[in-house]
Order: sequence, then C-alpha cells, then structure tokens
Amino acid sequence: MSSDAAKSRIHSMDQYRGYTVAGMFLVNFVGSLSAFHYVVKHNSGFFSYADSIMPGFIFCAGFSYRLTAVRRFAEMCTARASLSYIRRSLALVLVSVAIYTFNADIGKSWSVLENSIGIPWALSEFVFQFLKSGMWEVLGIIGMTQILLLPFIYRGVSSRVIAIITCLLYTSPSPRD
Repeated sequence: MSSDAAKSRIHSMDQYRGYTVAGMFLVNFVGSLSAFHYVVKHNSGFFSYADSIMPGFIFCAGFSYRLTAVRRFAEMCTARASLSYIRRSLALVLVSVAIYTFNADIGKSWSVLENSIGIPWALSEFVFQFLKSGMWEVLGIIGMTQILLLPFIYRGVSSRVIAIITCLLYTSPSPRD
C-alpha cells in the first residue's frame, strides 16, 4: 500500500469493520454453545449484543462505499469507476448465490420444469423460486444495494436526500395494506 493510500484511510473505520466481523463470528459460530451467556445469542425477547452486530456491519459497508466512491470517481472517469463497482457488486451477488441459493430447496421447481408440458410457465416458476430463495443474504443485499445507489453515491447532498425519501416512500406500506 502506498503512503498516499495509507494516509487517506480512516483507521478507526477499519478497526470498527474488524470488530463487526469478529462479532459476527462470535454470535454465529460460538454463540450457539451453551457456555455463552444468552445476551450474546440471537433471541426474540430483547435487543442483545447479537442484534447490534449486523447493523454495525451494514453501516461500515455503506460508509466505506461512499468514501471509496468519492475517491474513485475523482481518480477515474465516471464510466470506469461505475463499471468497477458494477463488476464488484455482481461478484458479491454471485458469491451469495453460490453459497446460499444452491443449498436452498429449488430442486422441486426444477423437477416441475423437467416434467411439465407448459415449459414457459415452469421456467418462470423456476426463475421466481430461484430469485426468492436464499440468495438474498448479506452479500447479495450489499451487492444489489451498491448497484441501486450507484447513480446517487457521488451526487450532492440534495440529490442523495431526494433518493432517500424516494426509497422510503416506495418501500412504505400503502394505506390499503
């Protein structure tokens, strides 16, 4: 790493990201052991240590994305920087698909496709089951969120605030629900 890159890094963000990754290992791998206190474990009764880890990691991912995007868009042309983020984001989705989706129960819809007379319906059923399966774990969510935010990440504050409000309005339940 060059000295310029080392100067531009925020070490406390690196440390916090490392803390959250270590926390994920703690709550997901050793938190299920009976020797650990229930406050460390996932539960539905109260806000535990385990409940604080994932929001912290998502905060780190978003904060780091903005910092690196500002630097990359300044160093590279917009098209090259955007293409590098799209490739990276799709790679995260692919890793998520490889880890989580192929372990999901989508084989049933594939057998429907093989034995079906209505191939277009069965193919669409398979695709929808594939998209609804476990691919939307953290890596897939981060990858698709980076692509969604790419048009706004290097814009001014007002553009980002409008994007936030639009996303909130789009995702909020309608009065009919």
